[in-house]
Amino acid sequence: MRDVEVDTSGGVWLSSEPEEPRLFRLDFLYLKVEQFYKTELPEILNENPVSWLYNAKCQGCEFTEKCRSEAIGTPGQTPYMTELQAEEMKQNQDIEDVLQHLSLQNTKKSHIELPKPFEIAYEQDRAVFIGKPTVKFSNSPDHNLLMTVQVDPITQRIFAYSTLLFDSTGELVDDFDISSCIQVEETAAMEEFSALMIAFTMDLHRTLSYLEQQKSRAVIFIPSDRERKWVQDVLIRCIAVEKNISTEAQQAAKQVLLTLFNDTQMLLVDSDNIPEMLQQSSAGLKVTIIEEILRENVAIPVPGYYRLQDLSKYLLQKGTTVMMEQDIYAKWESGKDVNPYMETRAKTLLDIIQAFRELANHYAKSSTKSMPLFLLSPDVLQFAPTLTFNSSYLGKLCFFKMLETVTSYDKIAFRAIQRIRRGD
Repeated sequence: MRDVEVDTSGGVWLSSEPEEPRLFRLDFLYLKVEQFYKTELPEILNENPVSWLYNAKCQGCEFTEKCRSEAIGTPGQTPYMTELQAEEMKQNQDIEDVLQHLSLQNTKKSHIELPKPFEIAYEQDRAVFIGKPTVKFSNSPDHNLLMTVQVDPITQRIFAYSTLLFDSTGELVDDFDISSCIQVEETAAMEEFSALMIAFTMDLHRTLSYLEQQKSRAVIFIPSDRERKWVQDVLIRCIAVEKNISTEAQQAAKQVLLTLFNDTQMLLVDSDNIPEMLQQSSAGLKVTIIEEILRENVAIPVPGYYRLQDLSKYLLQKGTTVMMEQDIYAKWESGKDVNPYMETRAKTLLDIIQAFRELANHYAKSSTKSMPLFLLSPDVLQFAPTLTFNSSYLGKLCFFKMLETVTSYDKIAFRAIQRIRRGD
């Protein structure tokens, strides 16, 4: 390709003249065409093959099931494998190949070396507790609040939600098992989505008010980080985006947002109020992402990432009914009431949390380590006290500086936790 000569003329075949191309000059494009053929194209051909890694980023892709079936024997066989981890694994394998070629080691290893817990999980086809001390999960709370929402991919608005409050024994608290949805119609008005959004905000505020009155050391569970962002989006819409929202609903959304989420999303809200103090690190996380605690401490023999049916298969009893997000959406799109399915999904998630606790307790009893697995206890849930500024810009600046301080503290604490995990 480097010796190719580029003509000063180009040609295009027209449907009206298929025999001969219609020629045109390349005076203005000549240098660009020459650069492509002589420089860019050879570089593309000489590049290393594009690496492929099946992991959590593949969620939602239409080819995910096909890739999942082909992931065994690749780095993606280990769930939640990152590109950096896969590159480090490749470098280690390259060193082992060199040593083996030089006969400096006789042991033969498999093409893909799995981390020990996942190796056991694949060999025995069961869930294995990893045993990392964590600050992401608090044991023995007074209440567990399960919160789950479903979003219409077309309008990007919630069409169903469920908030279920359980006491420490796992029983539903009366009047706090709430599920609601809108009925799909050919001409569904945006007002219906807005009304559901307001209802979700008010129900969540009422539940948190009850927990505050009870002085409960509660933990709030959300299935995934994606759903956490959806919940935040609903609250921010109520405060700053949607029109014709009552002052009561706006204040309720603001209280919930300030109480549950202390992150950069707060900077999107044009408000004169900010949290008086960010206590995320000292009191433990108020919101626990179920997928995060499982990926951190449970090894399951599935590639890529954990789906709800995978968790149900390895953590719950056989025959447990599982409702996936796409199943609920299909039911809703066909015009069915999805409230029972939302409630069933939330109860399944609670069963998974209880199974996680049982795995942790069994590990703690059989382990010789004296270090506790869960390093933080839940704090008493209360609505965050706020500071009021005459300017929303000053409020955001103050919030940003507090968030910067807490983030710096978290980095220091993370290094300490890493040393604890290593037993230093």
